[in-house]
Parts: sequence; structure tokens; C-alpha cells
Amino acid sequence: MVKIAQNRQSRGNLRETRFANERLDAIGVELTTLSELHARVPAKLLLETERVEFFMVLVATRGGGEHLVDLVRFPLQAGHVVFVRPGQIQQWQPQGGLEADLLLIDPAVIQPNTTTFQQATMALLRLEEWPNCFKMEAEELASWNLLTPMLRRELDQPQPDALSVAMARELLLCLI
Repeated sequence: MVKIAQNRQSRGNLRETRFANERLDAIGVELTTLSELHARVPAKLLLETERVEFFMVLVATRGGGEHLVDLVRFPLQAGHVVFVRPGQIQQWQPQGGLEADLLLIDPAVIQPNTTTFQQATMALLRLEEWPNCFKMEAEELASWNLLTPMLRRELDQPQPDALSVAMARELLLCLI
């Protein structure tokens, strides 16, 4: 089970939330759904404003709702994406019937320092230029729906081996 570690800061009630998952530390990626998140995190906790220390790609898959990022409300319907960077403040705005895929990424994975190839590949993605909210085209959404089950399969390994880690990282690149 993924744990989102929380540290209360002395600066008011703002919660600092970081990605933490012992089983997936080698990969640094978690793929879950909004329903799965609701099942393991108390509703009261989800309603609190938090500063995240990981990347989050929220892809709405059905229903509607909103998500708050840095005090800006973004409407969500199927195909809409909310992109949250480390250091940004977010708040869940639960509304009727919203379901979404949540891709949580350890910043060390996106900004690797292990090989020049990885750095060059990640630099091409220019994540710092991504908008906080956008709508996927039908073809992009079809690719997302094709690749997420493959990534989930790699992440669901009881003990990820070197091949699962490599496959998950490559699938992450394809998704992004």
C-alpha cells in the first residue's frame, strides 16, 4: 500500500505531503485511481490544503469536478488533466462521480542524475513549461488508456526486479 507521508509544518495548518512507498522506491512511481486514494486516505484529510513534494498527473476518466492548484480552480471532465509540481499547493474538490487516474512521481525520477541519456530525455519533456490544466485529445487519451494498464502491471509486482523497474520507467516516459 502506498503511503503519503505527512509532516505538519509550524506555518499554520498547511500540510507538507511527500511521496513515500517502500515497495516502489526503486521505481519512484505510483499509479492509482481517485477511488483507491479515497479508500485508503480519510476523507477529512483529503479536504485539507497541502503542499506536495512530488509530481502528480491527474487524468479525469469519468464524471466531473474541480481541483485546486495554487488557489486556482480547474474544472475536470473526462480527458482533462491537472498537472501538479513539487512545491505547489493543492486541495481536492470532491464532487459527484469524478473518477481519475493519479500518476504520482518522485522528483528524482523526473530529474535524474544517473545518465546523460536520461537527463537529455527528461529535458525534452520540459515539465516546467506544462500548464496546470489541459485537455487531452482523443488520440492522446487512447494512448493513456493503453499504457496505464501496462504500467500498473509492472508496479503491481510484489517485489519489483530490475526488469520491472526498467519497464516501469520506460512506460512512464511513454505516458508523459
